[in-house]
Amino acid sequence: MDRRTTKMSVPAPHGDGGRAALAVLLGVWSVVGLGCSKTATPTKMPTRAENHLNSGIAYRRRGEHDLAIEEFTKVIELNPSDAEGYLQRGVAYQRKGEHDKVIADCTRAIELAPSFVYANECLAHAYEYRGIARRYQGDLELAIADITRAIELTPDSVLAYVNRGLAYSDNGQNDLAIKDLNQAIRLDAGCAEAYAGRGMAHARRGDFDKSVADYTKAIELGKDDALAYHNRGFAYRKQDKFDPAIGDFTRAIEIKPGYAQAYQNRGIAHMCVGDYEAAEQDLTTAIDIDPAWASPYNTRGLLFVLTGERELARKDFEAALRLDPDGKEGSNARKYLRECLGKLDEVGNEPKRADDTREW
Repeated sequence: MDRRTTKMSVPAPHGDGGRAALAVLLGVWSVVGLGCSKTATPTKMPTRAENHLNSGIAYRRRGEHDLAIEEFTKVIELNPSDAEGYLQRGVAYQRKGEHDKVIADCTRAIELAPSFVYANECLAHAYEYRGIARRYQGDLELAIADITRAIELTPDSVLAYVNRGLAYSDNGQNDLAIKDLNQAIRLDAGCAEAYAGRGMAHARRGDFDKSVADYTKAIELGKDDALAYHNRGFAYRKQDKFDPAIGDFTRAIEIKPGYAQAYQNRGIAHMCVGDYEAAEQDLTTAIDIDPAWASPYNTRGLLFVLTGERELARKDFEAALRLDPDGKEGSNARKYLRECLGKLDEVGNEPKRADDTREW
């Protein structure tokens, strides 16, 4: 994922309490593809805690998150009141997807931050990272509250507006999401993640023209990742622009070969243009990658309806029902089973109902 740079003001180092390490800390923020880059020269020889802190940051930059966590834990052992140590360890846990630990460490950093020489910056980042972890856990109201506090502390933070916009969108508040992402773009017109987030919000509102435009801008700005191509492909498909949709899903798969959702959606696009052989190959691959996911079974069942393979369709619908008996796909499977077993021909014109919307 492209690492964008957001400039931030960093105070000069201030003895053992503030340390030059916060300047190093601000060089590694990266949650949704944004980053901050700033360095400072220490005014004195580093302490043992500073050495461990800087080693942890170096490990994390190399993606060695377990070693980074060990170093940040040593910082905390040397000084249990070190807000920055907790915050840095929380960031490392975030990179590993251990959201409960992110929340615990950021909460402790918030409790300790008032005694830290750079309390405002520490608090802002701790609230934001805790909010991001809560968003991943689905606690969207708490996530929005935390990131709002971060914005109050650092009102010019591009990163905070992007993350709150994503949380608003996940919460179904897409107008507020677009407002935040517009602000992020005003603050940094080159922020690829803001355009991608706004593209997602537009898609969730059903405005696929704007979604395609925003994802295209994000890709032009360097967001050359599988999710951006997949989501633009999804928007193209919703516009019945199947050739560019297939192209984007193919690019997403090239970047991320085990991308089940991209195979599922490319399979649907192939169905829509009548290439049933390619569709079956893609949907079978999606099932092979994620056999516990019900959606591609339903989609492949609809494909078999189109090709007149009634028994294969029944088996796929029954598989979807077993996998998701109480959810959306189970409900769809029951419907498809009734129609297939009763009036097979009436189901044949509905392949696009089995959309994969998990990315949105």
